[in-house]
Amino acid sequence: MNHFAAIGASLSATLFAFLLALLVTSHRGNPIGRSFIFATLASTIWLVGYALYSWIPTYFVHSFAAVVVLEVVRDAGWLMFLVALIRERSEGELYSRLRKLIVACIALQALSVTLVVATSGIFGIAMEPESIRKIVFSFLLLNALGVVLLVEQVFRNASNDGRWSIKHLCLALIAIHGFDFYLYADAVLFRVIDGDIWSARTVVNGLVVPLLAITAVRNRQWDLDIFVSRRVVFHTVSVSIAGLYLLAVSGAGYYLQLFGGDWGGALRTSFLVFGVLLLATLISSTQLRSRLRLFLSKHFYRNKYEYGEQWLNFTQRLATAGNDLDGLDRTILLAVCDVLDSPGGVLWKHNEDNRFVVAAAAGGYSNCDATIFSDDPIFQPLARGEIVDVVAGEAALSVGEVAPLPSWLLNYPQATAFVPIVHGEELLAVLLLARSRSLAALTAEDHDLLNTLGRQAASYLALIKTSEALSEAEQFETFNRLSAFLVHDLKNVIAQLSLIVTNAERHRHRADFVEDAFLTVGDAVEKMNRMLASLKQIDMTPKTLMRVDLCEVAGRAVERKCSQVPQPAIDLACEQAPVHGNEEQLQSVIEHLLQNAVEATPGTGEVLCKVRTDEQSAVVEIRDTGSGMDQEFLERRLFKPFDTTKGKAGMGIGAYESRHIVNALGGQLLVRSDVGKGSVFSIVLPLSEIGEQVRFPVRQVS
Repeated sequence: MNHFAAIGASLSATLFAFLLALLVTSHRGNPIGRSFIFATLASTIWLVGYALYSWIPTYFVHSFAAVVVLEVVRDAGWLMFLVALIRERSEGELYSRLRKLIVACIALQALSVTLVVATSGIFGIAMEPESIRKIVFSFLLLNALGVVLLVEQVFRNASNDGRWSIKHLCLALIAIHGFDFYLYADAVLFRVIDGDIWSARTVVNGLVVPLLAITAVRNRQWDLDIFVSRRVVFHTVSVSIAGLYLLAVSGAGYYLQLFGGDWGGALRTSFLVFGVLLLATLISSTQLRSRLRLFLSKHFYRNKYEYGEQWLNFTQRLATAGNDLDGLDRTILLAVCDVLDSPGGVLWKHNEDNRFVVAAAAGGYSNCDATIFSDDPIFQPLARGEIVDVVAGEAALSVGEVAPLPSWLLNYPQATAFVPIVHGEELLAVLLLARSRSLAALTAEDHDLLNTLGRQAASYLALIKTSEALSEAEQFETFNRLSAFLVHDLKNVIAQLSLIVTNAERHRHRADFVEDAFLTVGDAVEKMNRMLASLKQIDMTPKTLMRVDLCEVAGRAVERKCSQVPQPAIDLACEQAPVHGNEEQLQSVIEHLLQNAVEATPGTGEVLCKVRTDEQSAVVEIRDTGSGMDQEFLERRLFKPFDTTKGKAGMGIGAYESRHIVNALGGQLLVRSDVGKGSVFSIVLPLSEIGEQVRFPVRQVS
């Protein structure tokens, strides 16, 4: 019994059976697909017979003759498949030229079967065994040569695209029949089959199964819709590589022990430990795994990604992020990084100041705090929904259009692309991704997938943004309902004061009337104070803008707060600070910020209002030495409406409305604060030209 041939034939038969199962389950009735399945089935049966003959050669009397007959059936199956392929590819022209060669192969196969069956003893015919072998081997030799020539002609006459789809098939068939040619050439020469070549033949047939599988995948027009999961392929290849590596390490250890003399045992043990540690290091390498995935996708699959799986995983991750906007920002970043196999990146989101600020960062970009202005040239293609590749210190904005990257990006040499997150025509956010662990450049397929993921992420961001706007509108509705009750109370106060005015002319000289009038006014004042305490709001009606001097406005606001403790001080660092705005609204904003500073500062502290100008702006800075605010409060709560730290003493809309008024004037309300050290609120407004009074409608703040 030839153990190597038996084991090789068994394993190869298993591989062919697995391929046959895939082909049968994915077949849709195409003639070429049917012939491909028949050829695979014939090869499987031949290998099973080969294995039986190798394991138990005496199981049946004419086992060798049966193996030869099954081999001819296998060759006939592949010949039939080649004929179907030639007819389909060349529309009959190539088939006409190769008809004689095909007929010759069929004749050789028929003669081989006839001679083997006739002289096997079944029909009582007896011939010299060596003569029979030499004739049969010659026929099989010529048949193998004919099949190789047919394969060569098929590949030679195929187009470039056609060669891509059948090159693995041609390699497989040339390997099978080329090895048969070598086997029978040696047998004809020496009149006996070489045992080693005979044993290796089974392994050669098993090695071509992956090539045949790739051919089936690349030729979907044969209605062989074969799908093998990338995950299964990746893990199978990884385990196979690890197994071969361990076998190599074991073999090397054996030779170290064999030739290492007295140190052989110690050297073998040390080498095995080193080999296992090296394997563990390689397995834990994310970059190595990434490159292996890229290699498998590039060489075994038409598409780089399994789009169904990627889409489901990405959608599931965004859905589990819930309604937490901050959590969703980071989830989007990490999900896109995982799809691209990127080690990190940054996500910027658009804010009301027309800037893009960092909302999430990961990997080597965790310390990135760069703010990007929307007028940066790099945003031109991003606003159009185009991905901007980062290449050699420049960003390719569009065909023929190149702009330098932001200077801060030089600190991140591994950056690979800016990805827009666009909803409709609005750019909601921007992603910057690090180069993938495989270090592969982005392809058009990567761009398409990233654009799709960006659109999907934008829909989630827009949904949460809309939900927050709806919630805010509902809060304003509640606020308006509260105002209705306050207006009712205000009408009662007006009625009391109107009664005093009505009776004043007639009873103004009476002492008891004057006393009652003061009591009524005092009561009205008390009610008004209660109403103002429960509803603090800035006038939100449209106003007319005109030239306003911030020095004068700030002075009046400080004067109104002079009775407070600590008493605010004012520092006018300029003679005039002319801006366009509404005087009443600006004074209300400054008074509100002064009031907040006074309330946050102990009596021994300081509150300072400073007015200054620079080349383009007028700035009102309100500084205090109070309790200050932490970074989380500044980012998440300070300008959020109806969120207050004063309990029932405030409505939580003062800072929110103040920023809206300043933004409506084309300015900014900036804040710096440290816990325990105080805060600085800066109102920055563009300077107006000295001269003619300017009037135009201001945006209604609501």
